[in-house]
Amino acid sequence: TAALTLLLARQQRRLLNAADVALTAERVGFRVGQVDWAELRLREQAEWMQATDVVVGVYGVGLIKIIFARPGAAVVEVIPYCFSNASDFWELSRTLRVRHYSWRNPDPARSACRPGVANCRSGLRLRVCVPSVMLEPKKKGL
Repeated sequence: TAALTLLLARQQRRLLNAADVALTAERVGFRVGQVDWAELRLREQAEWMQATDVVVGVYGVGLIKIIFARPGAAVVEVIPYCFSNASDFWELSRTLRVRHYSWRNPDPARSACRPGVANCRSGLRLRVCVPSVMLEPKKKGL
């Protein structure tokens, strides 16, 4: 059984429906684990990544742990609505031989991050927010 890891965050950059995503992944045959890097030592984080086949997380520094992933593993990077920039992890994934997929939330209704809302501010080249996103799996699987 393939292992899928959901990266959790307590505040910023979190999947609003992580429990639903985990349930869907289990239904299609994944063994699902959920982890908050803040609760683990670096060695434990590396061991966790070595044991996972697919890691799903919202764009952010937590995804740097793919440096510990096995070649052939996959990362699904969820990019919040207000972020229009491309993934920062694409090149790293390619170098590490980790398959990289990104999904950008196109719907402001499924994000705590909306243009014109106090938690968004414009930067020089991108909109920076306190994003939370909802990842909606396809009806027949992830």
